[in-house]
Amino acid sequence: LGGGSAGELVGRLERDTDRLTDAAVHLVDRLAGGGVAVLISLWAMWRIDARLCVIGVLIRSPLTLAITKVAAERVGLYGAVQSEKLAALDRRSSEIVAQASTV
Repeated sequence: LGGGSAGELVGRLERDTDRLTDAAVHLVDRLAGGGVAVLISLWAMWRIDARLCVIGVLIRSPLTLAITKVAAERVGLYGAVQSEKLAALDRRSSEIVAQASTV
């Protein structure tokens, strides 16, 4: 287990899980807030000039979708890596418990 205690490793994985969960929630919150900001700015542009709104949509939409796609892939990758590490830890801890002698 890399020289550390099993309890230390499990504790670290649990803390990392909480951090990843908080990061995912924060990401969703920022995306929702960004969506509202985009709608408000588009409304303001429409009030000034409809052509300005069309230009804003043509420029912003593909960029926003690309950024969202990259962010979703990155969060999904972190979740997959975390699941693999937790499964490996679970397998290793099961092996250690199975090899432990009882008194």
